[in-house]
Amino acid sequence: MRRGILWTLLLAADSAKEARRIAEEITVTTARDQGMLVNPHFHRRGR
Repeated sequence: MRRGILWTLLLAADSAKEARRIAEEITVTTARDQGMLVNPHFHRRGR
């Protein structure tokens, strides 16, 4: 890879463990309409 985008999240949490849980909850793709890091192949063609 020659270039890309680095995303930085700033979270308010009581601990590093809690911050990790929150980050995973909002970024990891768990369904077609959930998660910020979405695999484009997860969506139906033409959408």
